[in-house]
Parts: sequence; structure tokens; C-alpha cells
Amino acid sequence: MNISLSDKRMETYGGGSRWREQKRKVFDWELDINNMAQDIQFLLKGMEYVSEQEKGEALSKIWDLKMEHMELITNARADLNKRTNCGTDELSIKMENDKRNKKQRKIEKLAEDDENNNIIDNGKQLVLLQQELEKINQEASGELLKVAQKYNRIRQPIYEKRRDIIKDIPGFWSTAFLKHHVLGGLVCTEQDRKIFEFLSSINVELSQDVKSGYTIIFNFDSNEYFENTKLWKKYGRTKTTASSIQWAQGKGVDELSFFNWYSEVDKRDEIGEMIKDELWSDPLICFHHDADEESVDDVAVKNNEDEVVKDTEDEEQNDDND
Repeated sequence: MNISLSDKRMETYGGGSRWREQKRKVFDWELDINNMAQDIQFLLKGMEYVSEQEKGEALSKIWDLKMEHMELITNARADLNKRTNCGTDELSIKMENDKRNKKQRKIEKLAEDDENNNIIDNGKQLVLLQQELEKINQEASGELLKVAQKYNRIRQPIYEKRRDIIKDIPGFWSTAFLKHHVLGGLVCTEQDRKIFEFLSSINVELSQDVKSGYTIIFNFDSNEYFENTKLWKKYGRTKTTASSIQWAQGKGVDELSFFNWYSEVDKRDEIGEMIKDELWSDPLICFHHDADEESVDDVAVKNNEDEVVKDTEDEEQNDDND
């Protein structure tokens, strides 16, 4: 006899043979009803040529007999169940609980599926919106690049005129560099300061398409420290390269020298950005900057501190008088 999956699961309620016996007693009514229906269907096939009236009378008699038979069987089984303590009520309760739990799990699964579907649907919508934003960002980047390229071309003739004027100002670029609030501090050795006396000009060349990077060029007059008259460092899109310094015999750099910057090409640095965006963009600010001068903000802060000190001294003096 085949045993269903539910049969195997329910064996835990009292053993396989016991469970199948209890199942037989509980579900015989349903089984007998099915058998009655099959018997009636069988009879109907044999009454194909009988009149409807005769067919109805015959079926009515058959039904009455079957119902009497079912009533006798039901009463007999009720008496049997009373006489035997087989735990049918407990089993029925467990079966009902199992059925209820199964239904609850199904409801929870449906709710979970709905939640997952909502998450998936929302996720798809977010992806589509993000793709739309990325498309707009790409268009904006393209437009901004066109603007940057346009104004870079416009700046070039002005940079050339500025270069021609600066040539007639002795030590302009070295002075501007050394007065920069950050860059100046990088030139900290005696040899570096002497080398910067030979610095004739600084130039920043942006790539033609702007996005490919830029090159910083330091031009030097002939000097006793290295053979190069031009030192450059190029910041590309994916890598940084720099010229090699051909030091004169007996010359070189220590670990504190600014010129170590030319050998640092493994990563993008802030020095290049400062030279391009601050020093090269507006060298006059650096050239005219006096490190000993107090800014307007510094003066305001100092005056405020002086007032606080004065007020404190006045309060202390009043306390002494009291």
C-alpha cells in the first residue's frame, strides 16, 4: 500500500500502523460517500435507454438504501470509538493544528513574496531612474568639457601676453613660488633656495582636449646644480610622468629637497593641483603676498582678543577696589 508524504509526517503522532488505523476510522465517511457516487455513476451508465421517470424512481430507491446503510455503519463506528481509547480526539486536534499552521505558513510565504516583489519592482524603478540620471550627468559632463575647452583656447593668447610681461620682472616666478602659503614651505634646504634663484619661468600646459591632463614646466637658467634647463611633470588621465634630473657631479638632493617631487610619480599629488589652480592661475596674489603682513581677519581677531584681555583686567581691578 502506498503511503503519502502526509502519512509519513503524521507517523510521529503514534506510529505508522496506528496512524493508518485512526485515519481509516476518521475518514471512512468521506470514503463511503465517494463509493456511493461511483456506484450511482455505474448504474447510470447501465440505464442509458431507460425513461427519465423510471430512472428517477430507481435512483431514489438506491439512494434511500445507501443512506440507511451509511447510517448503520456510522452508528456502529461511533459505538466502537466510544469503547476504544485510541486518542482520536487528540489526533484530530493535532491534525487541525497542523492544517492551521500550514495555512499560516502559506499566508506568510505569500506576504513574503509580495514584499520581495515590491522590493524587486522598486529596485527596477531605482535602476531605471539612476540610469536616466547617469545619462544626464554624461550629457552635462560633455557640455562642461566643451565650455572648458572653449575658454582654455580664449585664455591662451592672454597667458602669452602675461608671459612676455613677466620676463622683464627679475625673479618674478621664484618670488611668487616662495611666497605661496604652502609651496614656499617645500623649498626648505639651502641648496633648494639657491637653485630657485635660477628659476626663469613656470608654465602650465593643459592638454588640447583638457580632460587628458596637464603638464607643469619649470624653466631654469644655466646653473652649477644640474644640466637640465627644463624640468617637467605631466599628469595624465591614468599615470604621472616626470623628467629625470641630470645632477652635476657632486650635487644631488636629500630627503627634504623639493626636487624629490619629480621622482614621486606613483600617485597624484596636491602640489601639482596647487601650482596649476593657484600659482599659475593668479601668480600676482602670491607675488605681492607678505608673510609678515596680517590679514584683515587676523587683525580683527587680534583686536577682539585685546578687548577681552582688557575687559578682564578691568574686572579684576574693580574687584580689588571693592
